[in-house]
Amino acid sequence: MTLDISGRTFDPRDNHNELLLAQGKLTLDSEQNEAALARDRRWRVETMDLVGRAGYPAWLPDSFRITIGAGGGLQIGVGRMYVDGFLAENHGLPAAEGGTEDFDAPHAELRSSTAVPFDRQPYLPGGSAPDPTAGDVLVYLDVWRREVDHLKDPSLVEPAVGVDTAGRIQTVWQVRALGVPEGVTCATPDDEIDAWQAEIQPSTIRLTTLLVPVADPGNPCDIPPGQRLRTTENRTYRLATHGLHADGRPLLKWSRTNGSVATRVTTLDSATQITVAEVARDDVHRFAPGDWFEMIDDRLEFAGMPGLMRMVETADPATGLITFQGPVPAGTFPANADGVPDPDRNLRIIRWDQKGEVRASGGALLEDLDNPLGPGVFPVPPAGEFVELEAGIAVEVSFAPGPQKVRVDDHWVFRARAATGTIEILNTAPPVDTHHHHARLAVVEGGAGGWIEPIEDCRNPIDTDEECCCTFVVAPGESIQQAIDQLPPSGGCICLKPGTHAPQQTLVLGRSGVTLHGEAKGVVVQAPRGDPALRITGTAREPAARNRIATITFVGDDVLAGNGGLLDVSGADDLVVSDCRFSAAPEPVGIAIRIAASDEVTVRDCRIDSAVTGIYVTDSSGDIVVRDCGIETGRVDGGPGLVGIGMDRATGPIEVSGCTIRNGIAGIVVNDDPGGTPFSLAFRSRVTDCTVECAEAPEGIPPGVAIGIDMAAGMAEVRGNLVRYPGQGHVGIRLAAARSSASGNRCLHVGRVPGAATIGIVVGASDPNLDIPPQVEDVEVSGNVVEGPQSGIVALNTQECRITGNHVGGGGGEAAAPGIFAQDCTGLDIAGNDIGDSSVGIGIVQGGRCRIADNRIERGGFGVVVMNQDAPTVTGNRLRQPSRGGILVAAATARAVIGGNRVLNAGFAAPIGTGIGCYLVLGETAVTGNEVMDTGQGPDGQASNIAWGIFGDLVLEALVAGNLVTYAGGQTRDVANEDRALRYRGLLEASVVLADRRIVLGFPIKILGNSFTGSGATALVEILSQQLTDTANIRFERVTFSDNYCMHFSLPPSDNRATVSLTGRHAAVVGNQIKSLVGEYFPVNLNFMDATYVGNVAENVPVQGGFVPTPTNSFNLDT
Repeated sequence: MTLDISGRTFDPRDNHNELLLAQGKLTLDSEQNEAALARDRRWRVETMDLVGRAGYPAWLPDSFRITIGAGGGLQIGVGRMYVDGFLAENHGLPAAEGGTEDFDAPHAELRSSTAVPFDRQPYLPGGSAPDPTAGDVLVYLDVWRREVDHLKDPSLVEPAVGVDTAGRIQTVWQVRALGVPEGVTCATPDDEIDAWQAEIQPSTIRLTTLLVPVADPGNPCDIPPGQRLRTTENRTYRLATHGLHADGRPLLKWSRTNGSVATRVTTLDSATQITVAEVARDDVHRFAPGDWFEMIDDRLEFAGMPGLMRMVETADPATGLITFQGPVPAGTFPANADGVPDPDRNLRIIRWDQKGEVRASGGALLEDLDNPLGPGVFPVPPAGEFVELEAGIAVEVSFAPGPQKVRVDDHWVFRARAATGTIEILNTAPPVDTHHHHARLAVVEGGAGGWIEPIEDCRNPIDTDEECCCTFVVAPGESIQQAIDQLPPSGGCICLKPGTHAPQQTLVLGRSGVTLHGEAKGVVVQAPRGDPALRITGTAREPAARNRIATITFVGDDVLAGNGGLLDVSGADDLVVSDCRFSAAPEPVGIAIRIAASDEVTVRDCRIDSAVTGIYVTDSSGDIVVRDCGIETGRVDGGPGLVGIGMDRATGPIEVSGCTIRNGIAGIVVNDDPGGTPFSLAFRSRVTDCTVECAEAPEGIPPGVAIGIDMAAGMAEVRGNLVRYPGQGHVGIRLAAARSSASGNRCLHVGRVPGAATIGIVVGASDPNLDIPPQVEDVEVSGNVVEGPQSGIVALNTQECRITGNHVGGGGGEAAAPGIFAQDCTGLDIAGNDIGDSSVGIGIVQGGRCRIADNRIERGGFGVVVMNQDAPTVTGNRLRQPSRGGILVAAATARAVIGGNRVLNAGFAAPIGTGIGCYLVLGETAVTGNEVMDTGQGPDGQASNIAWGIFGDLVLEALVAGNLVTYAGGQTRDVANEDRALRYRGLLEASVVLADRRIVLGFPIKILGNSFTGSGATALVEILSQQLTDTANIRFERVTFSDNYCMHFSLPPSDNRATVSLTGRHAAVVGNQIKSLVGEYFPVNLNFMDATYVGNVAENVPVQGGFVPTPTNSFNLDT
C-alpha cells in the first residue's frame, strides 16, 4: 500500500542537500520528497559515522536490553537503539496495557518505564514468544521503514478536511529470536552462524527496465510512429515481489498507479464477499470486474507475508459491495459477529494491474491471469529474458552474485512520461525503500526449566564520556605492552583490533589515565599459562587512577596458583572495567577479577565463565561497584565454584546490582569470616536486583559458608534479589550486622527434601565457638518471599528487630521446617507475614518482649509457639488448619497477652487438638477477644480424639475474656468425647497458719464475657485443681465466672457432671447464660467451693457447693 506520488527522484550520487524554492514556480511532490530523503540520508550517515553500525545511549542502559520477566518470559527494555543510522525506540508498555507512565522532563513527554514482553511488541501483532525448551537463541533487532497512509492509520485524516492528505514514513522495529547451536556467543562471527548469515543478507534480486518495439497505432495523432512508449498518460509504475513460486522463482505483481488504488474493508460479509469504504474514486482509480486485488492487514505485513490475491467478480460503487471467487479461509482476518474486521489490524485491499496471459520474451507462458481462481501473480521470466507489462514497457529480473535472497514486497518505482515517450531506465537496480537492518541484542540459553540466566548482552553502548582517540592501534601479533609503555605521561588510548592477542608475559598497567579497549566484539587477550592476563598496579601514594578497560575477552589457561586474578588489580583508584568477558580454556581460573587495596572500582556489563571465584575484593578496598554482570563459577573437576562475588577486610562499601551469579557454593559474600563470627567494615553496602543460583554444597563445607547473599556489614541493604539453592545446609540471605535491611527478595529452596538446616533468611549469627554470640540490633526483614521446604526466616540473638510483610511458603506440610523462628531475641516484632505449610508457623524460644501480630498462617503443623519468653504478645493473627495446634505459650514470665486472634480448624491431626494453649506461665495470661472455631476438626473428615478450644496449665494468674469458642456447622463432634471449650488449671495456692489466722497465698482466674459452644462428656468449661499437701494445691485461689454464654452438647445427665466445672477456694458466678440441649443438665458444679451465684440463666441449680444468696431461684432464672 503506497501513496499516489508522481515519482521517486532522489539519488544520493547527486549530492543534493536542500530544496531551493523560486518565486512564482511550481513545486512538485517529488521535489519535496527528494528534499526529505536527502536530509534523512544526511542524518543517517552522520549517525553511523559517530556511533557505528549499532549502539544504544549509555545513559539509557535498559535500551532494548533483553531480560527474563517475572513470569519467566523474555522482555524488552525501554529506550533507544541506532541501527545503520535508523532510530528504533521502544516507548515501553503503555498504561492502557498495564505499564507505568510518568512525565519525562528532558523529553517533555509521557514515557513508560515498563519493559515490553516479547509477545506484546507494538509491531509484532499476534506474535509468540520463543520456546526455551527448543534451546539457545540469538535475540536480535530488525529495523525497517514503511509508508503509512490513512488506510493504515485512520487518525491521519483531518476531520475538518474530511479527505486524506499527506502520508508518513514510519520506522518499524521487531525483536526476534533465532535458534542457534550451543556455544554461540555475541563474539561469534556472522559467517559462523548459518541461520544468522541468511537472515541479515540483503535481497539480491535486481531489476532492469526497458522499452520494446510494438506495432504502430492506427491513429498516428495519438502516438507518433516509432515511439516505443505506447501510452498518452504519465504514470508511476511499481513492481513488487509477492513471495516465491513452488519452484523457488520470485512471484511478481505490478501497478501503474504506484499501488495507490486501495480502500479499507469495512465488513467481511462472507467468504467471497466484502464491503469496502470506496469502490471508485473516478473512472480510472477504481475496482472493476476482472481486476486483481490483494487483501492484506498489518499482521501479514509485519510478519513479512504476502496478502491474498483475488479477482473482482462484481463491484458496486453505490453499496461498496465487492464479490470474488476463491473463498477466504476462515480465521485469516479476525472479525466480530457482525463481520466487522479487527480495527487494530487495518484490513485493506490494493489493486494490482497485471492481467491476461503473461509471457516471457522467449514465448513461454508464465501465467494465465484470466483464470479467476489462479494465483493472480506471475513468476519472473527465465534468465536473459524479459516480460512486457503494457504499452511497450518491459522488465528483466536478475540476481547479484552469491546466494539468492528475496523478501516479500521487494519493490521498484519508475516513471513513464508520455510527453517524451520515455520511461525511467533502471539497470540491475536493487529494491528501494524497504530494507531490513539488524543488530544483535543478546544470546539466551534455553532449557527444560525455562530461560537460564545470565543473559549474554550483545549490545554496544554509545558512551560519549568514554571517548578514545586511539593513541595506538594494536593488531593481533603486535605488542600491547609496548603500546602501554610508549604512552605519554598524561595517559592515552589503546585500541585493540579484533582477533586473539597472546602476550608472552602478563600485561602490566602501572600508570594513570589509560583506556584499553577492544575496537569491537571479538577482541581476545590470552593470558600466559597460570598467570594473569592484565595486572593493574599502583601504590597508596601513587595509585593507578582513571583507567578504563572495555570490550575485551580475557581468557585464562589453567588455575591461577596464588598469582592473583585473571585481571589483577592492586592500588587502583577510579577504575572502570566494562563490557568485558572472562573465561577459561581449557580449565577454570582461580579468580577472574581480584581487587586489592583499591577504591572506586566499577565492574559493569561483564561476563565471567569458569572461575572458582568470580570477583574477589580484599585488603582495605572500598567504594566498589559491580553492576549488570553475569558470573558462572566452576572447578576443574566439574564441581561448583566457591563464590561469585566475595569481599573481605574491606574499609568501604560495595554495591552489587543487576548481576546474575550461578553455580557457586556461595553467591555474594561481604564478610571477613564466613565460617566464624561474621564481621565487615563495608558499611552501607548494597546488593540489589540480582539473581543468585547456588550449587549444592559438597560434604565437609563448614556451616556459615553456603550462603546465597551473606551481608556482615552494618547499615546495609539487600533488596529485590532472587536467590535459588538446592540441597541441605544452604542459607538464602544472612544479615549479621546492625541497622541493615532485607526487602523484596525471593529465596527459593529448589530441593525436594525438607529440613531445618536450609534457611531462607537469617538475621544474626551463632558462632559455635562462642558462649555468647554477637547481638544484632535494629534489622528489618520486610516484603520478602521464601518458598520451598526450609526454615523460612530465622532470627538469632537480636534486639529490636522487625520481620514484617513477608510470604513464607514451606510447601512441605507439617513435615517441613518452621516458617519464622527466633531464638534469644528481645523486642522482636513479627507482624503482617503470610506463612503456609510449615512445621511451626512462628516459633520463638528465649528472650523477651517479642510481639507476634497480624500474621496469616495456613496449614502446616503448629501455628504459633512461644517458649521461655518474658512478656510475649500474640495478637491479631489468623490461623487456618494448623494440624498440630493453634497458639501455644509455654514457660513464659510476666504477662503473656494472647488477644484478637482467629484460630480455625486447629489440632485435627493431634491426639488432643488445641486452639489456644498456655503452659507453665509464671505470671498472668491474658487470653482476650479471640475467635476459636472448629478445633479438632480438619479437612476430609480428619478429627482429633479430644479437642480443647482454650486451655492453660500451671498458670499463675489468668484473664479469659471476650473470646468466642464454637463450631461453624453446629455440633460436629462426638458428644462422648471429653472435649472442652475452656480447660484451665492454676499453678499454686498455698496456705499457712500464723497465730490464730490462716493466710492463703494464691492468684485468681477471671472468665468474663466469653461465648462457649461445643461438646464434652462431663463438662464444657473446666477449671481444674490438684492437691499436693494439706496446705498446697495446684489451682487458682479465686474463680470469677461472669457474663458468659455456654451452649453444651452432651449425653443425658447421670451424675453430678455439669456444663461448667469450677474448682478453687472461692468463686463468683454472676450473669451467665448456660444451656444444654439435653435439658435438665446441671449448669455449674462448684466442687465444694463457697460461691456467689446470682443473675444466671440456666436449666437447673448448681451442685456440690455452698452458694449465696438463697434461695437460688429467687436470684437466678431457671429455664
